[in-house]
Amino acid sequence: MLVLVPHSLCDSPYGNDKHALKIVSRIVCDQIDECHNFRSSFYLEGKPSNPAHVFTGWINLHSSDLKAISSGYRPTCVNLERDGFIQKNPHYSNFPQKRFPYSYRLHSNCWNDQLTLCRVQQRLSKKKFHRVVGESGGALNEQYLAAERHLDSFSLLEDDAAQLDVICEKSSWPDLQRQHVARLYQSSWWSDVDEYGRYHTPLTNLSKGIRNCLRCNGQGIVGFDFANFQPALLALLSKAGFPERERENYFTLCKKGRIYEYMADRCPRYSCRKEAKMGFLSMLNMKNEDMRKMPMFCAFEQSFPTYAYLIQKIKENDHIDMARFLQTTEAQMMFGGVVRSFRTKSDTPFFTVHDAIYTIHQEKDMVRSALQAVIDQWNIPTMVKEENHTSSPTPSPINVGMNRDSSGVPTPSGLI
Repeated sequence: MLVLVPHSLCDSPYGNDKHALKIVSRIVCDQIDECHNFRSSFYLEGKPSNPAHVFTGWINLHSSDLKAISSGYRPTCVNLERDGFIQKNPHYSNFPQKRFPYSYRLHSNCWNDQLTLCRVQQRLSKKKFHRVVGESGGALNEQYLAAERHLDSFSLLEDDAAQLDVICEKSSWPDLQRQHVARLYQSSWWSDVDEYGRYHTPLTNLSKGIRNCLRCNGQGIVGFDFANFQPALLALLSKAGFPERERENYFTLCKKGRIYEYMADRCPRYSCRKEAKMGFLSMLNMKNEDMRKMPMFCAFEQSFPTYAYLIQKIKENDHIDMARFLQTTEAQMMFGGVVRSFRTKSDTPFFTVHDAIYTIHQEKDMVRSALQAVIDQWNIPTMVKEENHTSSPTPSPINVGMNRDSSGVPTPSGLI
């Protein structure tokens, strides 16, 4: 298995102590998780500017959590504290219906250390799943259950720790991506369907570079998704009387995968496709009053005034209505279309990441056909795009609960 620890711990005598490595990794991963949740609640992007923002907080660990790592965890924790790798909160934590022994954090001596993925010898065990059920969460139907059933088939090669470290370093918050990798090796995974029908698992959190390193029972995998998917879904909003020239221009640009380049050319603030894509997606999800101030929206409105009007109309009462429309439609297409079609022909392992689906190389043509069938059925201006993938096999060590209108397309509330 792979754990996430300060580099100095790997270079110390504890580098060969799997229990010490796993205890520190659990603390570090939980601290990063807490910081990420806090930043997400305030819509903060990228990594924290100061390591103290990540490691100041205390992590509550129950004795059962530590015993799961090692029945003799006490002396290991004492030694790690003595040698300046972890700190124990001197104040006892005792919350109603949730009794913890002490809380821990990474020692301040290590806050500026480089975190690294480290391999630990561990007996293989089958992953245990728990389902996250929120007040607004969706139900797991047959298609979601099929996706959950196959998750245990996908894993990262532990010998690739150094390569995974390099890939993680390219992300906007490298340590968060390393944390996602380390979490894959915990015995308990989670599975969740959100209120829009999107399916979430630990694999959903991985960057595209890391996902492409996954293996399916030792075999290489391949992934497909829809090109410029969210802009393409706006074409579903076309109604009778929609200006034909505007509609055709927008449809053609999306179909050829050129919409972001087109907007970059018309908005000097964005120097490349990637920047224009980020600006476009931000435009879709902002409140109208903020969106109208964006150079991207001004350029978009000049080229596509009717689409600009419809975007504002969707978000007239609540800007979240746009995310509701886009993500609900995405879930219908993926689980009500692609996954359902793929599963009627094969029980091959697969996993999804929003509008992408991954499986083994032998089934790539079948998956590609399933995505293309959805494009044809919904008549959306996009194309099937194959992602970078593991080039060769490597030896190993329905009903989705949504409502549609009569045309089969979910219509946002308030749209005229």
